[in-house]
This record gives sequence, C-alpha cells and structure tokens, in this order.
Amino acid sequence: MRYHSDGSTTFNPNDCPDLGGPDMPSMGTEDYEPPDSEPDEPDAPEPEPEPEPIVVTVEDLQSLPIDPGGLNVQPGRGWVLVNKETIAYTGATEQYLRTHVLGTPVEVHVVPVDHTWDWGDGTVTTTEDPGAPYPEHSVFHTYTQAGDSRQITVTTRWIGEFQVAGSGPWLPVEGLATTTVTSEPFEVREADTYLTAPGG
Repeated sequence: MRYHSDGSTTFNPNDCPDLGGPDMPSMGTEDYEPPDSEPDEPDAPEPEPEPEPIVVTVEDLQSLPIDPGGLNVQPGRGWVLVNKETIAYTGATEQYLRTHVLGTPVEVHVVPVDHTWDWGDGTVTTTEDPGAPYPEHSVFHTYTQAGDSRQITVTTRWIGEFQVAGSGPWLPVEGLATTTVTSEPFEVREADTYLTAPGG
C-alpha cells in the first residue's frame, strides 16, 4: 500500500509478497487435482437360489399305476343264493413303484390301509382285511332278496412314502390314494326246494 501526497493510495501486490505476486502460482482449474477417490466396490454376486425340494404329493401318488389287486367273488358261477354267504376278496398288497419328480428319480412304497365293499344292494362295509377264498374266507355278505345283475365294488385306500434318488430317509406322502375294482354282474337267486320220497 502506497500513500500519496494528495491523500490517495495505491495497491501493488508485488509490494506484499505474502499476498502473492508474479511468482505466485496460478490457481486455475488446470492446476487443480481433486483428491483421489476410492474405487467403487464391485456388486456382490446374487446368491444362488435354493433347489426346490423334491416332494411326492397325493396327486402324484394317485397318478401312479398302483395294482388294485383285482376282485374275486365266490361262488364264481355267475349266480349266488339268497341267504347264503357270498364271499369276496382282493389281492391288494404293498408295492414299490418308480417315478420322476422335477427330473429326479423317486421310489414310492404304497401299502393298503382299508377296503370298502359295496355289495350292490345298498349294503356297504369297510374292513382292513382284504379277505380270502373259501374256506378261510373272512369277508362275505348274505343277500336277503333275489335280484338280477348285482355287482360288488371294492375301493382300497393306500398310504405312501417316498425316497429320493434311492437314498436318504423315507418321507411320508400327505394324503391317501384310492383304487376301485368292480366285479362282473351276477344273479342272486332264491333256492328251489324239492320234496322227495324216502328212498326215492
């Protein structure tokens, strides 16, 4: 700062080295370097989706070719008698079946739970016993009225369990599958009685 006799003042930056001068470096943008910034972190990889569990549903169980075991009626001559035992039995038994779920091999084990017998005259009975042929028979019905074209129907319910890829624990199937078999039509006859003379 210089003071003149007329009272005016002038300012020369060269007179104040602390405030800069010809040797003061330029503060232009070309000389400005921003501080180093940290590089962006790479995005974390998306987690792999968990594989869908293998489950055999009751619909899968129902779709399997479960052998119902057939239905046998005795006497097997096309007719039975009123007030006489008509025998029925099925060969339903446990089975092992194979299928695929979501492209994975699965083994399924099915076991019959019970059997419901519709005797065709309005009578229905349910047993755990599949029955047996005469004389060890255990499932039978006695018709009280004659009739044409009677049929017996047996409905078997099955419980199942499954094993994935031939290893690991056996897991239960939620629900029961059913199979149904109907006999050929038969006639229910009244027995004819005849009187015969002694020694005749």
